[in-house]
Amino acid sequence: MAFNLLLEFPGSVDWTELHRLACSGQRLVEWFPVPAAAPGEPDGLAASVPLKHAGDAAWLELHTSLRAVTAAFPASVINLYTGAAVPESEWHTIREYLRS
Repeated sequence: MAFNLLLEFPGSVDWTELHRLACSGQRLVEWFPVPAAAPGEPDGLAASVPLKHAGDAAWLELHTSLRAVTAAFPASVINLYTGAAVPESEWHTIREYLRS
């Protein structure tokens, strides 16, 4: 089991830069590219935190990467458990998932 997020990018992304921003120093969060299935659809990046790694350290790692990635590439962050978008003002709810 894992806690999963999807970041959807409305514009184009530089995959090399995106990888650098998301994955630098990562040990607890796993990242997966989700290229657009068809022209005009958004590219995405999935983040997965195995529940065996859930906790404050995983949150810190995830939060650091979310801030870096969304600063460089505007994105919608979607909680794949609920299917709901999570605006930055509500990222604290992600922390609560990782603490429970």
